[in-house]
Amino acid sequence: MYALALSANGFDVVPAPDGDDGFERAWMTHPDVIVTEVALPTDGWRFVHSLKLDPRTRDIPILVLTGYAQAAVRDRAVREGCAAVLTKPCLPEELAMGLRQVLDHHVCQ
Repeated sequence: MYALALSANGFDVVPAPDGDDGFERAWMTHPDVIVTEVALPTDGWRFVHSLKLDPRTRDIPILVLTGYAQAAVRDRAVREGCAAVLTKPCLPEELAMGLRQVLDHHVCQ
């Protein structure tokens, strides 16, 4: 649903079914931003942490889109270097707006 909505809003989307595939796609395409859930089958936090450690991907901003609304999730996302956290349910328009904010901020740095 999100991939279709983001495509309709002008974003180029490269979906990945899990963190392992996400690593490979991030290394190959070097996207402007990565959107991930931390409840991935291969552990979303490991995915985020590995992206931030790798010199090929460490500067790509990460937006966490998660069903976990606890403050601990937001705190960890900040510690891991994520650019933003949105909590599901999240309308596609909210995600598009969050992505634009991340991209605008990242370009300005």
